[in-house]
Amino acid sequence: MIPAIDDLLKGTNCKKSALDAIAVGIGPGSFTGIRVAVVVARTLGQALKIPVLGISLFDCYAKLINEPFTAVTDAGGNFAYVARYAKPPGVSHGHRDQMVKLAPAEAPKCVKVETLPDLLKGPERRLLSASLLEKMKALAECEPLPELNNIALVQSEIAAYRLSLKQSTPGDDADGTYQRARLMTEFPYESVKPLYLRQASITLKSFSP
Repeated sequence: MIPAIDDLLKGTNCKKSALDAIAVGIGPGSFTGIRVAVVVARTLGQALKIPVLGISLFDCYAKLINEPFTAVTDAGGNFAYVARYAKPPGVSHGHRDQMVKLAPAEAPKCVKVETLPDLLKGPERRLLSASLLEKMKALAECEPLPELNNIALVQSEIAAYRLSLKQSTPGDDADGTYQRARLMTEFPYESVKPLYLRQASITLKSFSP
């Protein structure tokens, strides 16, 4: 991954020292893939002394949807990941900025597929990944999740917006030193962790001698 990042920066004539922040996908998804991505992002953030922001897959869906919803994605086997998003207090329905219209209503979770009919009874929109729609044909009024054609772009837009909420420009901060230090406090690399909702599919077992 590090050589790939180096090649990307060279291709855009950008140096690591020019980076202002790092956004990284924290899942849910591939256990190993997410773990590697988060470790690399945290390491670069620590080395470069810049803020690191973790963006979940469900945050990306929330950016594309205008009203409260429950999203369900296939977790493999007989499991599914579920997340609910609602309007945060004080935000009107006609707010001009779509990215603040919705916020997590509760922590996302991993559940068994057979429990979905009982979980998906709320008034909000219910959106399922294509594979689950096929499995759960009996569920009425369920829609397919929107396509994330460029998830990295969506993640970067969310991260840029979150950073903008915390940015300030003091008059004596000509080189941005104060602002960078402040954003590192708001978004420290140590706080970014993988969104593990399910155990790894392969685990080591202990054996008695």
